[in-house]
Amino acid sequence: MAEMETPETQDTSESVAGPSFAERGPLIIAIVATVLGLCIVCVTAYFLLRDSADLPGGGGPLSGVLGGDDVTPTPFPVVDRDLVVRADIDDSAGISVTLSSPVTLIVGGQAFTVQGVDVDPTGRWTPELTDENVAAWAYGTIINYVLGLDSTSENRRVMEGLAEGDEIRIVMQNGAEYVFVVISREIVPSEQADIFRQQSPGVTLVLVGSEGGDRLIVRGNFQGTEGNVPAGSVSGSDEAVEMGDTVELADLRLSVLGTTSLFNRPEIPAGFMFFLVDFQIQNTGTAPFATGTLNLVLRDEFGNQYALNPVASQLGNSPPLIGFLNPGDTRNATAGYQIPVGLTSPTLVWVVGFTDGSPGQIRVRIPFTAGIEDAAQNALVVPQSAEVSLDGTSVTVVGQITNVGSQTLVVNDADVTLTSEGTLYLKLSTNPTFPWAIPPGQTITYSVAFQRPLVAQAVFTVLNQPFLLTGLR
Repeated sequence: MAEMETPETQDTSESVAGPSFAERGPLIIAIVATVLGLCIVCVTAYFLLRDSADLPGGGGPLSGVLGGDDVTPTPFPVVDRDLVVRADIDDSAGISVTLSSPVTLIVGGQAFTVQGVDVDPTGRWTPELTDENVAAWAYGTIINYVLGLDSTSENRRVMEGLAEGDEIRIVMQNGAEYVFVVISREIVPSEQADIFRQQSPGVTLVLVGSEGGDRLIVRGNFQGTEGNVPAGSVSGSDEAVEMGDTVELADLRLSVLGTTSLFNRPEIPAGFMFFLVDFQIQNTGTAPFATGTLNLVLRDEFGNQYALNPVASQLGNSPPLIGFLNPGDTRNATAGYQIPVGLTSPTLVWVVGFTDGSPGQIRVRIPFTAGIEDAAQNALVVPQSAEVSLDGTSVTVVGQITNVGSQTLVVNDADVTLTSEGTLYLKLSTNPTFPWAIPPGQTITYSVAFQRPLVAQAVFTVLNQPFLLTGLR
């Protein structure tokens, strides 16, 4: 006969067996989900580590950043270097092809210096242009060259004035000149990314920085190449002239007045320096001359060519050469270039030609030293006197400099200073005017007037050679 369970028996059974499945279900599900999540994380980490080991350099995602060697920053690639493009053909490994990068754009009778600017991964391209004479090149576009012009009234006039059949020219680093013919002009949305397509040889000019969401673009088809001159060579048979010589080119008369080497400025990328060429130019013709049609290039003895750098050109003793030069006018100007700090070329050649293909070219041979320290070694500086003016507002330093080297010694405005307690005092007058070009074995007498320091002592420096002046107060 079956026994009936009493209430006491039921309570005892539940206390032994523990909670039911319904009560334990949420806990079990949470544990299972946690285990599965850990498994997924482990598997994902395995594949990430395996893939990173296959990348160039290997060693995982943080290799060379944490726990490895110190990382040396690499300067942003500049326009005057060759562009190396990696192309894959079918399923084979990639091949490396070295192509020349553009340095000058010639369109609508205007010449623009070209600077490389990266394209955003999203395809949007909004380069910041601070000079209407500079064109931005979408870095890496080497079949369909994409170049942007600042949306100024003059550049818009140039773009809107282009018609079918008009020529667009791009001068390359190696001296070759690519010729394109305009095929269309249209307005497109600023986010339209097909302007970067590289299916067929051509050029696409983009007016950037305009208000609104649309852009004016001009497309051109590639026609051919002219003047395929290897980098470092100079066409024509004209011999190079020396710095200080006056030479004529068409209706122009030019001479190089001096050079300046700039280091450790915030505008200069790591590993580079600015080299400035101060020159004088005169229009001997009967019509105004558009200075933008001049091509000013610097070359070293190793065949490297350096394009005009707008930022460097702003830092010279004279302003950059821009605008028109009226008949009979004479102007002092500065052409600036960015070159490697370690360049050991004993001479540089400044080449002046025409961007529109006009015949004629001049070459000026410029002695080059690696820096101001080398120039100081060849300069014997002897200050002779320092006198305070009768009105007590200035102090004039008189002395001599002898060039004991074998090349012309050039002393520029920045090489002569008067400082005291961190204050740089203004130059009031100089005789002779800068730059001072001193031939080998020659001596010049100089006189420089400064603002009178507020303290009794100051340091007079010439080519990094300091001299203490006392009794100024």
